[in-house]
Amino acid sequence: MIQKVIKIIKELDFSKEFVIDNITNRNFTYNEFFGMALHEAEFIEKTVLSNDVIAVKENSLELALLFFAVMFTSKRILVVDPQKGKEEVICILDEIKSTGIILDEKLDLKGYSRHYRMVMPLLEGKHFVEKDGVKQEVIHKLEMRGIRMPYLVTFTSGTSGVTKGVEHTLDNLFLTAFALDEKVKKKGGTFIHVMPMTYMAGILNSLIYPFLIGARIVIDKRFSIISARYFWNTVIKYEADLFWLSPSMLMIIDQMDRKDIGEEYCRNHEMTFLIGTAPLTNEMRTKFNKRYNVDVYASYGLSETLFISVETKESLKKSDKNSVGELLSGVEYVFTDADEMYIKVPWMYLGYTNENTKNYFAGEYYKSGDLAKIKEGCLYIIGRSKELIIKGGMNISPILIENAVYKNKNILETVVIGVKDANNEEKVCCVYQLKNHIDNKIDFEAGLKKMVICELGNNYAIDYLWNVETIPRNINGKIDKNKLKKEWMEK
Repeated sequence: MIQKVIKIIKELDFSKEFVIDNITNRNFTYNEFFGMALHEAEFIEKTVLSNDVIAVKENSLELALLFFAVMFTSKRILVVDPQKGKEEVICILDEIKSTGIILDEKLDLKGYSRHYRMVMPLLEGKHFVEKDGVKQEVIHKLEMRGIRMPYLVTFTSGTSGVTKGVEHTLDNLFLTAFALDEKVKKKGGTFIHVMPMTYMAGILNSLIYPFLIGARIVIDKRFSIISARYFWNTVIKYEADLFWLSPSMLMIIDQMDRKDIGEEYCRNHEMTFLIGTAPLTNEMRTKFNKRYNVDVYASYGLSETLFISVETKESLKKSDKNSVGELLSGVEYVFTDADEMYIKVPWMYLGYTNENTKNYFAGEYYKSGDLAKIKEGCLYIIGRSKELIIKGGMNISPILIENAVYKNKNILETVVIGVKDANNEEKVCCVYQLKNHIDNKIDFEAGLKKMVICELGNNYAIDYLWNVETIPRNINGKIDKNKLKKEWMEK
């Protein structure tokens, strides 16, 4: 694998533009970017006495540099989202012993007793002086490091709400990126980076993968409703054609494009929209395709297993709605009697830093927690085992109800949760957000209930309908079901 990466690096023209920092309006060639990364790697090796470099930072050129710099050291990088909040950040930092901690400038940890060694970004007040032989030095450092030693730890909250540290090697990231490339077959182009850079989607999807396919990377702030207003302006400015987005991002981009400036651009460019981190509904896919005349390709993966599947032009032709595409080469799986998917991949994570990893495996197979099926070579995720609603002894998959509800054109967004009634029995609660005002809410909700029963049967009948102005999301952009359940109990 290392030789395959080195071959790509050797073929790169290091005089070409590689990274554009749209936050501070700075542009860097491969030579400049990797020259700075090598300089930073040398600084880290000399000053960080422990094995770990910890970064609690927002999207930035400095953080992107740090990911590559650590590749050229003997250390691993642990990244924590500064938006997690003070208490959770402190809890994570308490578990790690390191002399190299980079904190976001806006993060307030005053009053916390632990002493930090602040490793400040190297770019502040300094200018890079171009060196000879940067490409050769990058290759040399990678060969010295090797790629099978621990490289990266990201922190993710599962359905239990416990923040888990997921450890990977650099080899894992390269392997899955190459497997993805076999399916997507996208070379070069310009990639817009708007995923949070402290999560796997902001590292593997948005830095490692674009780098290995020779794409130019435009680093931008974390996606938000505010930044969505200028999304197409940024795309047009840099002539971007490659994106990793979540379904909620896709929905917001569509809503905020009131001047239709993205439509003409998409008609005149070959665009690749890769979608991940959450289920993509057929309704959202169809709407975006119709408006912008582009295909969007759903994918599936986990922080532990990385990429598992992705849609292609070929799989779109043969799959039914709501597929997450074809399995990548090297992926093995088995299904339990309850349809939970157990997964085995060549790029499996090393383990959790703060959990008993063995509890999550059945032999060599990782217990995904996802209910799935495979039809004509395409993978379909039909729910989470822990999110199944057990109603009257029947297992109810929320995602099947959600997909049925989305067929109503007045539904903007919906999520189905299990709630307890007065007898402590679990019931089906459908939370929904409307596109437009409904005059007769009683008839509208009666129609939703009837539509679900007609499609799925009486076992899937909705017990409660709850209209909300906004469906809450966590800092990862995923729907916060725990918050919804808490708010329901307080109603």
